[in-house]
Amino acid sequence: MIEEALRLTDNLDELTEYVRDNGQELLATAIHTRAVTGPRVDLDAPEFREQDRMVDRGARALEKLRTAGSAADLTDDEADGLEAIVNLALRPALLMRDGAFEPPKVPWQGLTAYRAGIEEASRQVGRIQWANPTPDGPPYLGTGFLVGEDVLMTNGHVAELMCDPGGGYEPGSSTVDFTDDPDAGGSTRVDIVSLVGVHPGYPPRPDLAVFKVDRQSPYLAGGVGNFEVRENPPDSLVGRVVYAMGYPAFDPRNDPAAMKRVFSDIYNVKRLQPGGVMSYSPELGTVFHDCSTLGGNSGSCLVDLETNQVLGLHFGGVYLKHNTAVALWALRDDPLLAKAGVEFG
Repeated sequence: MIEEALRLTDNLDELTEYVRDNGQELLATAIHTRAVTGPRVDLDAPEFREQDRMVDRGARALEKLRTAGSAADLTDDEADGLEAIVNLALRPALLMRDGAFEPPKVPWQGLTAYRAGIEEASRQVGRIQWANPTPDGPPYLGTGFLVGEDVLMTNGHVAELMCDPGGGYEPGSSTVDFTDDPDAGGSTRVDIVSLVGVHPGYPPRPDLAVFKVDRQSPYLAGGVGNFEVRENPPDSLVGRVVYAMGYPAFDPRNDPAAMKRVFSDIYNVKRLQPGGVMSYSPELGTVFHDCSTLGGNSGSCLVDLETNQVLGLHFGGVYLKHNTAVALWALRDDPLLAKAGVEFG
């Protein structure tokens, strides 16, 4: 965790000062609150005092890191506190509300300089779900994003849920909803009309599928654009600032307390999830990144912050360790993507 903290921020002074001065505000993001409605919790209540102490331990750990760097000798309590700070401050998952992302904290204030591009991009990211869901079925299937006028990209494993056992897709059986919270009304739902294809290399990789959506739908006819996929990797890929955007869902495979610290028990809604590129495997065609993602993020875009072009298609990972995305520039000459009309640039 020491190496992780040092890798994720190059300004320990600023982060330490922020944690010391804003411990209560930081704590408020770690506890159970509702996105729109519900009572405010009492930060003085006994059940939250331990989390308050954890933030204080994290601040002590940051002080040691600032002095000793990677040689810092942390107690177990300080290491736990540092992990909480890393989860809360360094790999946030910012709520999208009314098309805008919530104000970012240290060290992500720089996102505001890219607000216009990010918020325009958010209009091109939607939640894939059944057109006629059943009460005992999943609330939704994954995330998808527009990479052409009527071209929706998602994962192969999401497409498997949308198709019959033989791989056929029934037109209109699934939809994609581009609102921030599709369960709250104000739908911008668009029919998914056909499957262009699941990549023939899947399984196992690339975990990718493309669909056509109804371009005559009121939402798309209103002038929504689409992402451009970057045709070449940036010169400095490792360490590149990126963001994922999708609809993270509660995942019982992960530590509930760790998820709660990042997601505040608010799931199934659109989030901006900034992070960085950790590494790239040409052999696997896979980008490893550290954005805070969960199961519902399957099919999320991985976007280069600087250019607002898509670098990858998120498909999995190990929570709080690393996440994986299909390196889309490696598929710029792929027949399936050419057939679908995916736009590279």
